[in-house]
Amino acid sequence: MTTQPLSDLRSVEFGKRSKYVFVNECGISFASRSRPKDEGSLPYGRRTTCGVSVQASPAGLQRKDRSMNNGLELKGRIALVTGASRGLGRAIAETFAREGALVGVLDLKLSWAQEVADAIVAEGGKALGIGADVSDRTVLRGAIDSFAAEADGLDILVNNAMWNRYEPLEEITADTFSRMAGIGLGGIVWGLQAAVPHMSEGGAIINIGSMAGRLGSSGAIVYSAVKAGVDGLTRAASVELGPRRIRVNAIAPSTVMTDGIRAFMTDEKVAARVSQTPIGRLGEVEDIAQLALWLAGSRATFITGQSLAVDGGIGHAFAR
Repeated sequence: MTTQPLSDLRSVEFGKRSKYVFVNECGISFASRSRPKDEGSLPYGRRTTCGVSVQASPAGLQRKDRSMNNGLELKGRIALVTGASRGLGRAIAETFAREGALVGVLDLKLSWAQEVADAIVAEGGKALGIGADVSDRTVLRGAIDSFAAEADGLDILVNNAMWNRYEPLEEITADTFSRMAGIGLGGIVWGLQAAVPHMSEGGAIINIGSMAGRLGSSGAIVYSAVKAGVDGLTRAASVELGPRRIRVNAIAPSTVMTDGIRAFMTDEKVAARVSQTPIGRLGEVEDIAQLALWLAGSRATFITGQSLAVDGGIGHAFAR
């Protein structure tokens, strides 16, 4: 799939549907089902500090009245999930959408994000696909500004994006360190900077950490350091943003059976990890998504600054 500047916009094939794809000068890309009129009259356009970004809204995208939630925990809420094209991020985005939220599905490549957004819309939900690099402060700010303008606000931010490489100490390179820290920590800081101005009282921020930030593991020096940093960042941000009535919490999963983990771990390693886990199984993406839903919703309004372990008890087993 290719992207074109607005001045040279054309219909492109996107899966089985024809879509318009465009990019602003920051490198932020969006997909739409309908063609904007022109550069001077953009029905869904929003100007950002670094150019024009456009996206078309699916029917019913606008914020709904929050006074009647029809039994849906996030009805009328607006959420943005980073790293949302697969694994934990996708599960969280889909769960939020099922509970009534309008979801911005953000990932590095627009094609990844749009596939998930299309699946959500096909199931009756509301979602937009957004392509942006979370480690690039300017690009991420532009993407969040554009999404919040189109969606009429932002209530929930889930910082899930991460890139990881396990390797022994002597093999860690500067590029590996910079990429992991830039996405895993920088992406959260830049996300907070961009999202908080759009949030009002009652906003919720959820950072995805890891039990690796608390437990030692061979080959995971940089990953463990980044995830330990997520816990510290979460505590500090909760204090700074508390007076604005914005809550900041983290979720610290142990091993969760995502497609990536299935590809990485042999059956023997999975069996060994299960045997170490008191509850007798590994985590599933739904375990994390349900906790994220609770933290984002109305039942957790006095909880902030916490990093909640979702680990089947393995943290205590390791401590023995």
